[in-house]
Amino acid sequence: LSRVRKLPGSAEEQRDSCSGICREPECRGTLPAPVMACISCCLPGGTAGVDRKRMLESDTPAQEPRVVNAEARRLFQAGIVAQQNEQFELAISAFEQAISMDHSQGDYFYHLAYCLQEDGRLEKALEQYKRVLTLCRDHHEAWYNLGYIQEELGQIDSAIQSFKKALEIKPDDKDALINLGNCFMNVGRHQESIDTYLKAIKVGDWSGGV
Repeated sequence: LSRVRKLPGSAEEQRDSCSGICREPECRGTLPAPVMACISCCLPGGTAGVDRKRMLESDTPAQEPRVVNAEARRLFQAGIVAQQNEQFELAISAFEQAISMDHSQGDYFYHLAYCLQEDGRLEKALEQYKRVLTLCRDHHEAWYNLGYIQEELGQIDSAIQSFKKALEIKPDDKDALINLGNCFMNVGRHQESIDTYLKAIKVGDWSGGV
């Protein structure tokens, strides 16, 4: 069955994918599409209320919103433009510079990881996805792409765990189910593979084929 990568999502998906990302209704539609996550609301004077923001871990005490480094934000935006134009080397350089100034933003690491992955630098991308997940444990796309790379590198047991984590967050993700089924098949866990494929058939939109 086919395998797909998770592209950086829409503005809505970006806001909802990471624990540090704003879910405030007041700011929806005000962030530069399709990339900015939580930046406007976390700046001083922003609309995000600390008590209404999800924390990095369920037992983490309430914290003040992170202050975003303005120059790092500018570099991040430049990296996004390069990424959208598939100029991955330029994008990687911009994201790395942004991270050197502000390493508290999970979306910086996520887009760096994605560009490294697109550039074929899988082991470096794997490291950066792991860094995303130290900041944003429920970042679905990071778990998925981590599993994708682990499968590519032959780290099947680790890939299985990563796809399972992605499915804990979005149980109806057809692509994660397909890849998890493929991993089970690759290690001879045939019944689990069949069961997982059947779940994919049940939840997925197959109008476009496999």
